[in-house]
Amino acid sequence: MVDLLKLPSRENSRSATICANNYSDLFKEVHDVLEASNQKYKQLADKRRPMLFEVGDRVMVYLRKRDYQEEFMEN
Repeated sequence: MVDLLKLPSRENSRSATICANNYSDLFKEVHDVLEASNQKYKQLADKRRPMLFEVGDRVMVYLRKRDYQEEFMEN
């Protein structure tokens, strides 16, 4: 003869639900902070990368007279 046990009901524990929600919120907050930190490091790394231009790209060039002083004096 088999003795049958009453199975626990499928009700959710309120404290477990609160704990799971807090963990989920904490995980999202950590993810957002890491994403912002990675974006900051990416901007710093991209600043050091050489810029590649194609023919037809519009660029603004700033030339200082002191850098070309000798060439201006010759003309």
